[in-house]
Amino acid sequence: MFGNWQSHSDYQSSLLDVLNKLKSLHPTSLKKYQDGISKLYLLNLDVIKDLITPLFSHTGRPSGFQAQIFRSFVLMNHLHIYSITRWCRFELPNDPVLCAAIGVSSNFIPSANKGLLGDTSKLTVAADGTCVATGASSYGVKACECRKKGIYDCKCDRRFSDPNASWG
Repeated sequence: MFGNWQSHSDYQSSLLDVLNKLKSLHPTSLKKYQDGISKLYLLNLDVIKDLITPLFSHTGRPSGFQAQIFRSFVLMNHLHIYSITRWCRFELPNDPVLCAAIGVSSNFIPSANKGLLGDTSKLTVAADGTCVATGASSYGVKACECRKKGIYDCKCDRRFSDPNASWG
């Protein structure tokens, strides 16, 4: 399912706020990435939202951070970084200016250096809203007593184990 989309105007406003806070802490990074930041500031991704929305399933967990993922790829290309692993493990976690440039907070990017992720050689990360197998039933669990009364095809509410899934 297509999830929330950060509009271009929201992104621009948020970016300016964050960069104003970061300018005294990371002036070198701001100078280093100013061309890439300018490119993303002007790049209005709102026009592709209508193009990609039909490509998402109508069931399952909603996607998240789609605009941020596109910005991330644009900035990676601009900086000539072609390894997603390098980008996610070494570049983003170590530079809050890059995080701000793509539209996420640096708190969003967990740091493997702090040992919070355990053995990172066995870690798989999907940040595109990919469904994760939860063992949930597509039918959910009945939350009523109809079955005890002999009613097997009731339309009562059901309980689903994954609160973000729309199918179970």
